[in-house]
Amino acid sequence: MRFLLLSALLANRMAAGEEAPAPYTDIDWDISLGAFFADQDMKTRFSFEMDDSGDRVDLENDLGFKDSQSVFRIAASRNFAERHQVNLDIFDLSQTSKATLEKDIEWGDTVFPIDAQIVTNLDLTIYKVDYAYYFWRGRDFRLGLNGGLYIADIGLKLRTLDREEQEGGEVTAPLPVLGLRGEYFFSDDWRISASSEWFGLEFDGYDGTLHDLMVAIDYRFSRRTGLGIGYNIVEINVDTTEKALRADLLWQYSGLFAYLRTTF
Repeated sequence: MRFLLLSALLANRMAAGEEAPAPYTDIDWDISLGAFFADQDMKTRFSFEMDDSGDRVDLENDLGFKDSQSVFRIAASRNFAERHQVNLDIFDLSQTSKATLEKDIEWGDTVFPIDAQIVTNLDLTIYKVDYAYYFWRGRDFRLGLNGGLYIADIGLKLRTLDREEQEGGEVTAPLPVLGLRGEYFFSDDWRISASSEWFGLEFDGYDGTLHDLMVAIDYRFSRRTGLGIGYNIVEINVDTTEKALRADLLWQYSGLFAYLRTTF
């Protein structure tokens, strides 16, 4: 009887001394769906010459694009063995505008004259995919290095309202990024997360820089479901040359990401 009592007491003390599992250990998939309220400023130039010909066009001021819009955004993560994670982020900032030009614009092989009525179609989809390794982790936090691709799939077409003049160009800019990613859990339900990524490289017709910062806080109101809000700011400057085509893009966007989060 004494042996059984001592064994029970020792087992109770050992259980009391065990640290509770980290909140992220019960998550294999982490998916966030929501609205991204983006403010943006985009300037671009497109020409068929291997020099600086062509005008830099401000899409908001020159072509009447909205400088803010709300779009659907999805972010997903797959966790492996607590330290490994693959992340995917997708959203679409495409839009169409109509404007009367207040100056001549040389774009591609075409000069669009002042007072011309211009219709502009912008196809712009962002794909972000990366792998993160969490080299430092504890009961309520983890910090890791990540690397991957920031892919901007861009198509821009200008035409006059009567379709007498039309010009366009497309470019896919796959920009490799490196960064830091971390999470801190105030409790099993409250989490703050942040990531910072950068790119700066010149190779094979591409020359560009990118900075991407994201901070978010969310609350799990049930074991598998929660709500969150984040802030994302990005600055991209890309100059690409392919054969006789030259295009460059200076683009900034920032905004709130309000999302529904589910984990399983």
